[in-house]
Amino acid sequence: MFHRRKRGNIWYVYWQENGKQKAKAVSIDLQATKQFEIELAKRLYAKKNGLFYGNHRFDELCNDYIKNFSKINKKPRTIKKDEYVIKYFKKICKDIKYCKDFNIESINRFRSERLQSGKTQSTVNRSLQVLKSMIKYAYKKKYIYTDFSSDIKLFSIPKEAKSWVMDKKEIDILLEKTNHPYKTAFLLVLYGGLRRGEVCHLEWQDIDFEKENIYIRKKPHLNWEPKNRTSIRTVPIHPEIKNYLLDIKKLAGNKTNFVVFYKEDLRVLDEDTLTGMVRKIKIKLGLPREFCFHSLRHTFVYNMVKNGVPSYHISKIIGHSNTNITEQVYTHLKD
Repeated sequence: MFHRRKRGNIWYVYWQENGKQKAKAVSIDLQATKQFEIELAKRLYAKKNGLFYGNHRFDELCNDYIKNFSKINKKPRTIKKDEYVIKYFKKICKDIKYCKDFNIESINRFRSERLQSGKTQSTVNRSLQVLKSMIKYAYKKKYIYTDFSSDIKLFSIPKEAKSWVMDKKEIDILLEKTNHPYKTAFLLVLYGGLRRGEVCHLEWQDIDFEKENIYIRKKPHLNWEPKNRTSIRTVPIHPEIKNYLLDIKKLAGNKTNFVVFYKEDLRVLDEDTLTGMVRKIKIKLGLPREFCFHSLRHTFVYNMVKNGVPSYHISKIIGHSNTNITEQVYTHLKD
């Protein structure tokens, strides 16, 4: 396809392109010349196969992926996560200007930086899944000449770490040392099994104190909806928190529609802020490293399993589409 020749101290590279002989004085360094040949081979391959190697800026790919893939195929909360991951990838890999520079080395650098910043392996895995999806999209749309998504290795997370539950002493410490709105968020999960997004978007109109039910439903006015169809459900209000919620409602008065909010300015408590605060609370209270907000949901299910609640009822309350999912995720709790 091409060959090199040294003339004086300079290495020249010769190749055929568009039926014409081309040549370029590259460098006095042989390694730099070989690197030029690698890039040249990629460009010629891309050109031959109708790709656009090196012609598109990386920002163009990121914007295209969000606009024409995420926003079409994903839910609002997932789109937000995609935007978050891409934002931090670009922040860490500032040197990536063109799609041809988007490679496995940059992915590994991103993974390493996120781990060093204190992110868990599970969190990093979710970020890597977003990048794998974007790589496949880039290859399909011919932004890059090869699909290297299979080269990205995810961390193997032990099942025990995913499914860690709290004991009574840890729960008592957590509830004793925290106040509204975080204590309210914790109670809604410990006694109702709600997900993070469901807690943050819960409004007073979703709670029927007379029938003692909490309704998880779509919120078009907030551009939010539950995780899936079966997540739209009715959750019974546990007697332990009914009076607590009534007290919080009196505190809120007519100042906010949201059950969980900041007392200072009454803004909605967003999901990322809640996760960040949980991390700080974990460190402050000396809770185990495995503790995360989702641990509260596992603890809720654990207590139902321990008290002999059938899998069918558990899956209905926590919003699983069928009991098989509940069994697969929480089988170890029965032991």
